[in-house]
Amino acid sequence: VEAEKEKLVKSEKNREMAEKELQGTLRKLEEAEQDSERQKRVADDLRLELSELEMRFAQKSDALEDAESAAKTQLDTERGNADKAVKQLTSELAAVKDELELARISNSELEARVAQKEQEERRREEVETERARELDAQRSLCAALE
Repeated sequence: VEAEKEKLVKSEKNREMAEKELQGTLRKLEEAEQDSERQKRVADDLRLELSELEMRFAQKSDALEDAESAAKTQLDTERGNADKAVKQLTSELAAVKDELELARISNSELEARVAQKEQEERRREEVETERARELDAQRSLCAALE
């Protein structure tokens, strides 16, 4: 009977130990399940955040493409306007050069006329001076003859 009691006590202790191990394992299992649920929530949160980031990236990418397209269009327009302005200024410059050349020619002609008139005036003065001398000489000769 004693041996049976001892076996029963041992069996009871083994059962209690097994029960404690089972409770420990159950606790660990519950903790693992809780960790797993937390990890799932974190993974879901991360997936959601990634999705939001991808959406914002796509929006910003679209906005950047739109801005780039608008800038290219504006640049093309400004280049066209600049080309027109350069052509117009080139045309105006050619006209001004032509006018300047005509003015130079006119100035040269006027200078030549002025020089000619000055020369004619000098000749007239010389002729008048010569005539005045001759007249004085004739008067002196007449006075001497009288």
